[in-house]
Amino acid sequence: MFFSLNKAIHTYGSTILLGVFCFGCTSKIDGYTHNQEVEDLINLKVQVNSKIPLVVNVSWNSQLKQVGAVTYWSEHEELITTPRSDLKKRNQIDLIGLRPLTEYQYLVELEDENGEVVEQEGSITTGALSPYLPLLNVEGFAPSTGYTLVPLVTAEGTGEPSVVILNSEGEIVWYVLLPTQAKPTAAVLSQDLKHAFVQVGRTILQIPLNGSEQTVLQTPDGHHDLVETDGNILAYLRYEFAEYNATIQSDSIVEILPSGEIREVWNFFDHLDDFSISEEDLDIYSSYTDLTHANSLQYSRVDDSFYVNFTGDVKGFVKIDRSTGDTLWSMSQNSGWSYELDAVEDFSITHDIAVINEQEFLSFVNITEDSECARIAHIQIDENNASATSDWIHGESECLTVFGLGGLQLLDSGHTQVVWSTAGRFDEYDSSGQLVKRIESTFGYGFGYSHHVESLYVRP
Repeated sequence: MFFSLNKAIHTYGSTILLGVFCFGCTSKIDGYTHNQEVEDLINLKVQVNSKIPLVVNVSWNSQLKQVGAVTYWSEHEELITTPRSDLKKRNQIDLIGLRPLTEYQYLVELEDENGEVVEQEGSITTGALSPYLPLLNVEGFAPSTGYTLVPLVTAEGTGEPSVVILNSEGEIVWYVLLPTQAKPTAAVLSQDLKHAFVQVGRTILQIPLNGSEQTVLQTPDGHHDLVETDGNILAYLRYEFAEYNATIQSDSIVEILPSGEIREVWNFFDHLDDFSISEEDLDIYSSYTDLTHANSLQYSRVDDSFYVNFTGDVKGFVKIDRSTGDTLWSMSQNSGWSYELDAVEDFSITHDIAVINEQEFLSFVNITEDSECARIAHIQIDENNASATSDWIHGESECLTVFGLGGLQLLDSGHTQVVWSTAGRFDEYDSSGQLVKRIESTFGYGFGYSHHVESLYVRP
C-alpha cells in the first residue's frame, strides 16, 4: 500500500499539494473512502489575494475534472459554505466578505468526475485594511442582514476615493482604492455577484470581486447613475445636446450590450410631446441651458421599465418602457404631464428613486422651495384623477444638508436603506420607519449610490 499527502503552508496564504496515490488498497482521507484504482494529482492553492487582502482565492489544477465547495468560519462567524463550482480540471472559488486581520478555518471538498472525494482542512489569515480608508462609526439598534457595495466619495484634498463592501455590522469586508482624482457616483453588483460596476465620470469600471484585472468601459457623456438589467446588460444616463438659439443639454438612457454594442433606449429630445414641450419652446433659451439634468436611473424587473428624475429647468419624473422606448408616463408639479404631483412642498432638487410598485415610489429630495433639509418623499399615483400625492417618511427629525447625490434602496428584508451622501451618513429603517442601523464616515467622506444584497454568493 502506498499513500502520500503533501502540504506546504506559507505565511501569507497556503499552497497545498494533494497527492492521492492508492495502489492495491482502499484508503480513507478525512472519512472519505477512495477507490483503489484512483491515481489523481490535485494542485490545490489557498491564498490571500495580493490586490485585495480581504479576499481568499481557492484554486486547483487536476488531472481529472473536479467539482468543489469551500466551508469556512472564524471565531466570531458561523459556517458559510460556498455554492459548488462547475466540473472542471482548472477552477477557482473565491471567498468574499471576509473581515480584516482575521484567522479563518476552512474545509475544501473536491469530488472528481468518478465520484472520488478529497477533503483538505486548513487556516488562513486575511490582510489589513488600507490606511487610506476612512473610519466608520456604526450604531446598531436592531438586527440587520446582508452586504452593501458603497462608493466612498471624498471632498477635494481629503482622503482617497474607493469602493467598499460593508457587512451587516457596518464593517469593511472588501475594498478597492480608486485614483485620487476619481469621483465615483454609483456602484452596483452584477447579477452573478462576480463584479462591481462603478460609475466614475465618463467611464464605468468593471471590478472583479476576486481581485482579477479591472476593465474600463468608456461611456462618452455618461453620468451619475447606472443599473444592470436582465441579460447582463448595463444601462446608464447619457448627456444629449441639441442646437436651438443656444445649446440645450438633456438626457438619454443607453445600454451596453454583452457584445459591447451601445443601444440608445430613450432620448428626451425624441419625446418632447410627452412633456407638452414644442421645438419653439426650446428657442426661447438664449444661453446654454441644462434642460433636464437627470440625477437617477432605476430599473424595475417587474415590468421591464426605467424610472428617471429631472432637476433642471424641467423638473419631474418619467417612466419608460425598456423594450419599446416609449414614455409610459410623466409626472410634474406643473400641469400638462401625465400626472400632476401635489407635493407637500415644491421639489427643487431630487436624486435617487426606489420603486415600491407601479403606483408608488420613494424619492430622495435634497432641496425644496421651502427648505434645504434633505428628506425622503413617498409618492403615490392616482390614475383615476391623473394626479399624484406625496408625504415625508424619513428625514424630518433633523435637518441634514445633502448638496450632492442621495441614495435609496428597498431591501429584501422589507427595510429601507437611505444614503445621505454628502452628509456622510448611511441609515437603515425597518418597515415601521424605525432606525435599525446608522453608519457615519469621518470628515471629508461621503457615500455614493449604493447596492445592497443579502448574500455575496449566488444560491441555486
